Amino acid sequence: MKLHYQRWSKGALIIVLFGLGGVAAATLQPLCRRIPIQRVNLLVPWIQMVWLRAVCRVLGVRLSIQGSPISGCGLWVSNHVSWLDVVVLGALQPTAFLAKSEVASWPLVGFLGRQSGNLFINRGNSGGEILDTMTRRLQYGDRLVLFPEGTTTRGDTVRHFHGRLLQPAISAGVPVQTVAIAYQGAAVECVPFVDDDDFLSNLLGLLHLPSICVTLHFGEPLLVTNGVQRNTLARHARSQVLTALGLEEELTQAA
Repeated sequence: MKLHYQRWSKGALIIVLFGLGGVAAATLQPLCRRIPIQRVNLLVPWIQMVWLRAVCRVLGVRLSIQGSPISGCGLWVSNHVSWLDVVVLGALQPTAFLAKSEVASWPLVGFLGRQSGNLFINRGNSGGEILDTMTRRLQYGDRLVLFPEGTTTRGDTVRHFHGRLLQPAISAGVPVQTVAIAYQGAAVECVPFVDDDDFLSNLLGLLHLPSICVTLHFGEPLLVTNGVQRNTLARHARSQVLTALGLEEELTQAA
């Protein structure tokens, strides 16, 4: 009975948070962008960060951090297990994400993502315009996050990292830092968002859990030097993530 009550109370709080997020996205964030103060759009990722921290608290996320996140601008690259990765990473520091275009069409979630300054790329598209936008934002001092596998896994493997997605860091001359995400306990089975899973069903599964334990392993920053090849950078980044997760290296073809 107690667990049943906790599930519904958490569900009600999530609904309230999404409602407040929708109001903020529709009113407060556009207003912030109109204020004629240099870099005022920093307020937008801060608003997103505070909201994501509230979501983490309601879901019972218990976070452990190993290593030190870089301060200032840079590119975080991470393995990808679930939509919850975005919530956890975005709750740490003000950031913007590169996500697949399908997310932009999700009810409310897509609206919140678009209004928060996140970027979306079509699957299989070269993404030239989006990558140029990423480069400009990195040069401007933003911190961006992407999942270079281009899809999710169950956390027991790390797929090939697409080197072209790391090109903006090379063009902007900013460091790349890997983040290895590892869920523990019951979350290992419930958190992964793969195959034909839908958002609502996955969320309801998470509401059953009394807590969600996750560890973030931050690697040593990969400094971008003149002449570095994006595929080489991607291989080094993937190797760091595999090592942090205790997984074996697998040979894959560059793309």
